[in-house]
Amino acid sequence: MKVGLKIVNQEGLTSHQREILKDAQHINGILSKDQGYLVYQSREDSSPFHIDFLKGDFIFRLRTTGKKQPLLKALQFQNQMKVLDMTAGLGRDALTLAYHGAHVIALEKNPVLFLLLEQAYSELVKDPLFKNFKGSVRFIYKDAYDFIETVSEKFDAIYLDPMYPTEEKAAKSKKDVEVLRALASSTENLELLIEQSLQKQPSRLVLKRPPQSEILLKPRHSLEAKLVRFDIYFPDSIQ
Repeated sequence: MKVGLKIVNQEGLTSHQREILKDAQHINGILSKDQGYLVYQSREDSSPFHIDFLKGDFIFRLRTTGKKQPLLKALQFQNQMKVLDMTAGLGRDALTLAYHGAHVIALEKNPVLFLLLEQAYSELVKDPLFKNFKGSVRFIYKDAYDFIETVSEKFDAIYLDPMYPTEEKAAKSKKDVEVLRALASSTENLELLIEQSLQKQPSRLVLKRPPQSEILLKPRHSLEAKLVRFDIYFPDSIQ
């Protein structure tokens, strides 16, 4: 049953946050502040959730995973490349790309998820160890379809990791899966989004998929990883 988003202590929000949350009428759950952090609960009995890029496990993976990881290989990663991440989600792929030297624009259409990302990034760049991250990732509150229709900026690569009805639990914690299911919606008309994105002439587009999912359109080739598959498209794929 749809009950809407309950916002606790609205006076504690900034004018920017209140403006973004005008679009949150369709979201269920509770949004509040806990020790100064914006936190989200999908249900009253669930524990408060916020995105924390400084958590030990994520930082450990950043520092120990090199450029041979499948995502970077699929993107044919190069230092200083410009990447458009069309589905930011929890922001980890965008941060991983930036850590290795990319300039990333990451789109998120869900207002609550966007504010959690924005908050987490703001906290990250305050840390002396990550002050050089400032400006390397730009989170934008925008639907991918609307953005790609109007953007004139050129990107070396476009990355698309859409939410699917069944997310791979082995790749995410139980809490992450719960929050994503509550906030993120599946990407409709994915083939159209791929086609429109390739019209912007990136060097390539990488689509992350579950391993056994159907092949969309005609990727040039695919890169199989343990839990996911990366389908790789080029602008001539739509010609």
